[in-house]
Amino acid sequence: MRANDVVLLLGFALGCEATPARPPALPCPDGASCAGANPAIAGGGGVTPGDSGGVAVDVPLGRYNVAGTVTVLDQIPPTATVSRAGAAGWTIRAVDDPLVTSTTNADGTFALVGVLPTLADGGVAVIGVRAIPPGRATFGAYRDVRAGGGSVTLDTYGSERVLEAVAGQGGAPSADLGHVAVTISEATDPSVGVAGAVVVASAASTSFYDNDGIPGQLTPSVAGTGRRGFALVLNVPAGDEERGSTVTLRVQVPGATTTPSELSVRVFPNTLSWATFRVVR
Repeated sequence: MRANDVVLLLGFALGCEATPARPPALPCPDGASCAGANPAIAGGGGVTPGDSGGVAVDVPLGRYNVAGTVTVLDQIPPTATVSRAGAAGWTIRAVDDPLVTSTTNADGTFALVGVLPTLADGGVAVIGVRAIPPGRATFGAYRDVRAGGGSVTLDTYGSERVLEAVAGQGGAPSADLGHVAVTISEATDPSVGVAGAVVVASAASTSFYDNDGIPGQLTPSVAGTGRRGFALVLNVPAGDEERGSTVTLRVQVPGATTTPSELSVRVFPNTLSWATFRVVR
């Protein structure tokens, strides 16, 4: 443990038995979710700018457990009938607290224990969770998880499935670059996708959109998304394996605004990151 990580861990907020070092493994004996936080650590300390545009905590306010599942999907974009297969034997990393790692179980479940979060814009404590496959036949997955927000599902696709979806329009996903799946839905009903949304990326890439006429195919179109409100930003410069890179995304919808107005998304090689926008009319 690093010197600035030495803290007094209080009893776990959800009733799990405390340990002298990190919080206990999941799940709690009473069946409750232990993906929440330990109580905040009292005391002073400042913050310093983080490499990903967030803020790194000099003196931790608390450590968090994160439970989740890694699943490989068979539909692009996913629908209500999508098949999810648990990914076994994958490495799970808390990217801003590299001492914390885990491995997925046979059903794709995992637990990261005692993670030091960073502070995103607005002072929200977040944890970057990355799932790394044992080979390159499947994309890894990445999400920012709100600390204490519960369990997380890291969805991804086999590289051949993505190739099938974009090859007809000249797309070719690279294992050395990152990719971002973007879901765009109505703020009043997040289950309803928004058609006609165009994704603008700050880095070199190509945006493909769901195609109403040919299910399972993605198209680079000036018209933007189909009725499912799904976009795949393909082949984003991704930096190295350890630190990754970031890309800023904006979504344009005629006559409406989005929340957030723009989003900085972390990307890694051979990894599918996820971003969500809500449309406000």
